[in-house]
Amino acid sequence: FLGLMALLFTALASLAGTTYAMIELTKETHTDMSSGLMTVKGSAEVPVKTAQTNIPSELMSCLPNAFFRELQRFEVTKGLAHIDLVVLGYARLPSAKSKYGTTVQLVTHIGRIVLDGTEMTFVDDIGHIFKDAGFELDRHDKRRLLGLYEIVGFFNAIPEEKIDCFNPAVDGPKGSVISHQSFPDDD
Repeated sequence: FLGLMALLFTALASLAGTTYAMIELTKETHTDMSSGLMTVKGSAEVPVKTAQTNIPSELMSCLPNAFFRELQRFEVTKGLAHIDLVVLGYARLPSAKSKYGTTVQLVTHIGRIVLDGTEMTFVDDIGHIFKDAGFELDRHDKRRLLGLYEIVGFFNAIPEEKIDCFNPAVDGPKGSVISHQSFPDDD
């Protein structure tokens, strides 16, 4: 009985040792325990490179809020004209005049950009940067981008939510914006 136990223990120890050796031999990186630096295996000087995810997708106001929470930046392109802006935040605002019941304002370092579907307008006077880049602006309203252009958002992740733009048959009538509201005096 002791011989059988010794044989079983030896087999288990051998299996554990082989498994450990295989794991160590197949590792592609090494971590220096004193500095915490992860390097390519076999080189103490070549660090492992990591990069932020940039998943491109069409950008439009009817995307769910989960998409806008993941939006890092967006590009607007028309021919050789190209603008790339970092998004600092967003706001979804109800609008009875919008295509899908709401508009989305993208907050950037140069100002706010409003998306209604894929139509782009500017809240702040930032149209000059688009004009200087070669985009065509509405000559009556210098805050509206004209012509065919492509707008692409770059996301940390693409949420698994269904993209379903406003559908009056399913979603009911578009919301309305309160144009004037009175508040009692705080005297």
